[in-house]
Amino acid sequence: MAAAESPPPALRDRVLADIRHIRQLPAPRQPAPTSPAPESSHPRRWRRAVAAAVAAAACLVTAASVTEAVREHQRMERADATSRAIASVLSAPDAHSAMGRTKAGGTVTVVASATRGRAVVASSGLRTLPASNAYQLWLIDRKGPRPAGLLPHNRPIITETWHPSEKLAITIEPASGSPRPTTPPVVLLKP
Repeated sequence: MAAAESPPPALRDRVLADIRHIRQLPAPRQPAPTSPAPESSHPRRWRRAVAAAVAAAACLVTAASVTEAVREHQRMERADATSRAIASVLSAPDAHSAMGRTKAGGTVTVVASATRGRAVVASSGLRTLPASNAYQLWLIDRKGPRPAGLLPHNRPIITETWHPSEKLAITIEPASGSPRPTTPPVVLLKP
């Protein structure tokens, strides 16, 4: 449905008058000779190698950043899950606590819930141990002690399981933990 129209007669004169004020672009560079000298190919190869190295480095930095972000996200998810589990025990209607002074200085507080089947253990003022040792938590019943994790410094720990018949003990063990207690308990509590 479009129809062609002739341009107005003054348009040609206006374009020719305005063209004087438009800056002209430089002519495009001519291609290199078809048979370059061996010296001129080296800079081109060098530039390609540098560009490839920069691209590879950028990929490595991106991969490292993404990996670190994923790890941080996973760490935050674990911390959030632990916080929810601790809150669940502390707010349980049957939660009850026990507190005791330790032979290593400071105190240990235990809050346990039979309905949740877990116990939360927190310490305050415990003597700092050398890097080769750690405080280890034990759950003790008629069958004897079983490991329940290493007690982090200034942070609570939640046991995976806990039964009302069990006592909680803390010993000083090697930094990586021990399958059986190797020292007398610094505290023994019955929540």
